[in-house]
Amino acid sequence: MLSDAVACLGPGLDTFPHLRILLADLLLALKKRVATYVEWVGDVDGSAVVKGEALHELRGRMAAAHIMHTFSH
Repeated sequence: MLSDAVACLGPGLDTFPHLRILLADLLLALKKRVATYVEWVGDVDGSAVVKGEALHELRGRMAAAHIMHTFSH
């Protein structure tokens, strides 16, 4: 889905070089946010900060939450 969105921007990326910088910043911010989330929930070796029933409950709350609701620690 993201690759399709970027493909749609192709002509604009060619015409407006500053759009490339904006898109790169956006993708970098998304990458950092995912890294922060992974660090909060668990890390590469599988040891999780939130485990078992608490993790299941958190996922349920996140799935049921309004789209504008944010979760942070």
